[in-house]
Amino acid sequence: MKRFFCKILPCILGGLVLIFAAVCAYVYFSIPVTFQPQNIPKFVPQPAKSPDFVLTPEQVKADVEELISLTEETHPLFLNKLCEFLTEFPPQYETAKANLLAMCNTSATVGELQYEMSKYLSSLNDAHSLILDMTTVQLDIDWEWMDGKLYLLDENGKLTDKEIVSVGNIPIDDIIEEANLVFPSENEIGKEYNAKLYAKSKVILQHFGINSSAGTTVEYLENNQIKQMECTYTQFQSGVEGKRTFTKLIDNDIAYISFQDFLYSRTSFSEFENILVDVEKYKADGVKHYIVDLTDNEGGYSLAAKQLDAALGIEKAPLYTVNIRFSPLAKERYGYIRSNGSMSVKRGNSKVVRDENLHIYILTDEETFSMAQKFTVNLSDAGVATVIGRPSRQGTSFYGNPAEFQLQNSRIYGRITTDVTIRNNKDKIHEPILQPDVYVNKTEDIVQTAVDYIRKQSK
Repeated sequence: MKRFFCKILPCILGGLVLIFAAVCAYVYFSIPVTFQPQNIPKFVPQPAKSPDFVLTPEQVKADVEELISLTEETHPLFLNKLCEFLTEFPPQYETAKANLLAMCNTSATVGELQYEMSKYLSSLNDAHSLILDMTTVQLDIDWEWMDGKLYLLDENGKLTDKEIVSVGNIPIDDIIEEANLVFPSENEIGKEYNAKLYAKSKVILQHFGINSSAGTTVEYLENNQIKQMECTYTQFQSGVEGKRTFTKLIDNDIAYISFQDFLYSRTSFSEFENILVDVEKYKADGVKHYIVDLTDNEGGYSLAAKQLDAALGIEKAPLYTVNIRFSPLAKERYGYIRSNGSMSVKRGNSKVVRDENLHIYILTDEETFSMAQKFTVNLSDAGVATVIGRPSRQGTSFYGNPAEFQLQNSRIYGRITTDVTIRNNKDKIHEPILQPDVYVNKTEDIVQTAVDYIRKQSK
């Protein structure tokens, strides 16, 4: 018996070792394991250098090569296999890369380098990957994009018929074209967003030689006559500062839920918990219709979105497939045990389980971004929500989970995405825009339109 155990014990131990090794290998290659991510210190960039600070050719070369290396070893676009939702590699990338490399033999200011680096990252067509410390000064003028043109707004923020013709004697179409090279866009909505937001940016106007620190002249067309107005500069205003996170009853059967973001930067945990408590109370009181306002919502964390799903009576919803790329930068920022290779975390297509007594309406606009867009697309594809508003500048499949970086010499600060989320509905995977079920013009009130729609459908 003793001899038997002496023979069999090594076999058992060897088998256990093999099983353990197999489990470790499975986990390593199938699960994005991290080293206690809650203990990873938040990346804090060093103070930025002045845009006028002059870098030597050697410093420019080092930072250019560093950015290209970080991008190509981190971004999912550069995996061997083309991302599912793309039909081709962005053709403009090699041109933008060549233009950036052309700066390597000359000195340049930090601002000049930022400009070309922003063009380089924008060539990826990824709104998450960008230079974060571009100057935020813009003309103090209110305009809106409508039907392929920019129009002035009046003092009450209402659209006029005054069409923008030029800024500083530069045709507005030329300025818009440049803005779409410098700032990223993922679809046509993104290009319109850039036209509205960045065509008045000082950094873009300086590219055309409009260098006055005081401002410049804007020309517009009114009653077939060209007129002028003088504009000064001001700090960038995103338009989302007034957004709040709260709930309220519009009437006895309609609840309104306003979200700044999914616990990203503006919404606190206590505010989010209050939302969940309020929704449970509304359900107990028999409220059936829930308006979830995700306009101007810049995204956040998936856990918050799942908790909102559950509060709204959705136990299962089709989720995206996430393709993760590992790199030294991703490992440093997120604590992955791997520093190279990739992994696909596939989601099931289980049938949605939902509370049939609850009706969900999601409000979206151009600023509905990242997790907010993912939440909207998921519930729309699952057939459990009506989307009301305008489409997002974010694609329906898109890059995400950005990792921040700062270049050594110029201290230029930015971020590069590390994964790509693929829409669950394979038949619509190549659609760059999620069209709302009920379209709302920019001149109309989205919330009131939603309320009128619900009341009409409830009759």
